[in-house]
Amino acid sequence: MAAQTDGTVGAGAYFVEASTLAAAFSNPLHLDLIQVVNKDGKVVWNLTANGSTNLNPASPATAALLGKFVGATFAQAFAQNPLQYDVFQVIGPNGAGIFHVDYTGAAYSD
Repeated sequence: MAAQTDGTVGAGAYFVEASTLAAAFSNPLHLDLIQVVNKDGKVVWNLTANGSTNLNPASPATAALLGKFVGATFAQAFAQNPLQYDVFQVIGPNGAGIFHVDYTGAAYSD
């Protein structure tokens, strides 16, 4: 498992009073948390509500709870990341890492 980085780009860091990704966000519609869409609006990468990532998902959610980012690939959407920071982090009580997505698009439960 890769440890969280000291900074983020893209979707950012969320400090929550929860201990799991599922409890961190109110998401009754089970929207994707993050999506990368190409110039035609097709979802080319997503982070689902349960923490799974998918390349070219067959059935992405109709919207993203935390944000949509534009790029033909995950790497292009977050190309301005020379220090290879995480793209997304969820940090729980007392600064404990709960979940993160690294610069490659891989997701980790911490």
